[in-house]
Amino acid sequence: MDKSNIQNILADLIYDLFAVRKIDKDIIPYVDLIDDLGMDSITFISIIIDIEDKFNIVIPDEKLLLEEFRTFDNVLNIVSELLNEAACDCDGNAKTGGKND
Repeated sequence: MDKSNIQNILADLIYDLFAVRKIDKDIIPYVDLIDDLGMDSITFISIIIDIEDKFNIVIPDEKLLLEEFRTFDNVLNIVSELLNEAACDCDGNAKTGGKND
């Protein structure tokens, strides 16, 4: 899955979770989920659950910090990285990855 598709899926999750209208694609990478959209600990947990379910990934404990998920761009990078790791191991061999492994 390319980064543009991931961005669109994440944007839809954010729009639904925060009940916001569409945010311009040029601006969304810079949206601060805490300051601009009011993310709190409950919303943070909801985002984690939604992302893990939607992308069939497990976000490692060391990434489960509010500060790691502060901006949309940070979230996009974390999800992209995890999806890339799930798709291919260090030797370049395809593997299934995801929550069910």
